[in-house]
Amino acid sequence: MPPLDFFYGGISGLVHAYALAKAGGVKAADLAPYMNTIVQILPPIAEYTAANIDAGSHPGAQANLGMMAAGVEHILDAARTRGLDVSQLESIKAVADRAIAKGHGPDDWASTYEAVTG
Repeated sequence: MPPLDFFYGGISGLVHAYALAKAGGVKAADLAPYMNTIVQILPPIAEYTAANIDAGSHPGAQANLGMMAAGVEHILDAARTRGLDVSQLESIKAVADRAIAKGHGPDDWASTYEAVTG
């Protein structure tokens, strides 16, 4: 089941990104090459994140959760402005905010694991 959990979240994010692009006048097909670039970096990110979760370590030197949560907020604002459903993004932001409240703002995104599990 965990791979499908990842799949459904990922494909929902993909569809939402296309909706946001189209609401801004960009065709989904024109955005697809950029999405492929992101897909190519997922394997090393998946391995890095898994190792950090297993180790209970979430170094945020490259991209900290506080910065990334601000990015999610910008996407939320853009999606709301365009009248899109933002329920998935609101859930993502809520989990990030809970992790930040637990002191994980300077840590990386993997630290949201601490908010998901407790």
